Amino acid sequence: MLSIFRDHWQINRKVTLTYGLRWERYPFPDKDNTGINRYDPATGNVITGGLSGVPRDTGAKSGLASSCPASASPIVGTTGQ
Repeated sequence: MLSIFRDHWQINRKVTLTYGLRWERYPFPDKDNTGINRYDPATGNVITGGLSGVPRDTGAKSGLASSCPASASPIVGTTGQ
C-alpha cells in the first residue's frame, strides 16, 4: 500500500518547490490456507506457517517493527527554468 501527499509552491516565475510525504505499508506476505514458507539454514528445513503448531508468520519479521510495518519518507525537489 502506497500513499503520496504532495504539493508545490512557486517561489518566483522561474523556480518551483515541490514537497510532500510518501508513506508505504509493508504487510506480511500470506497465503490462503497456510502462512509463508521459509527456509531455516540452521536446521536445513523448510518451515510452513500455520501447520503443526508453527505460527503463520513462521517467526519472521517484516517492516520496521512488528507493531508498525510502515515507512514514511519526505519528498523535496526544485524545478527551475
